[in-house]
Amino acid sequence: MASLFLTRNILKKHCVAVLFRFDIQSQTYADTDTLSLYFTKAKQSVITNTDHITTGIVADYDNHGKLVSLDIRAASKKTSCHFFNTGAEVDGKPPLAVNWHYNTEYQQLVVLLSLQDVSIITNIMETDDPNVSLGMDLIGKLCAVYVSNPVSNTFTAAKMD
Repeated sequence: MASLFLTRNILKKHCVAVLFRFDIQSQTYADTDTLSLYFTKAKQSVITNTDHITTGIVADYDNHGKLVSLDIRAASKKTSCHFFNTGAEVDGKPPLAVNWHYNTEYQQLVVLLSLQDVSIITNIMETDDPNVSLGMDLIGKLCAVYVSNPVSNTFTAAKMD
């Protein structure tokens, strides 16, 4: 619960000064019900290691161990958002709208999957990657991905002038 309080404080108080930019892209694949989050334009040669970091979530890394992408399998069942081509809610789920916040004080990248308020996150779930954790809502749906020390642990962090 302390980490949840800390996360809410991060987003409310410390996301004003963004010193880094991240080029996070998302892609949904209806045929496999997969949501992919890309931290770089992934080319086949960039990915050298793939790990299952928790049930249904696969992480791809480059040869330096930096996070390149995350694949969320059975995404329509696991996430708190929908992937239809509409901005309206569908079955009580908001549309996918990937956005991020970076906190310099805690060195944490928070990738939100919708435009919902961070207050819907009620639980933080750890993964097998110590730098990646998941923000879950009250009914256990994935709402956010947290990356610790993203400047050194993701592929695309770049300092802004």
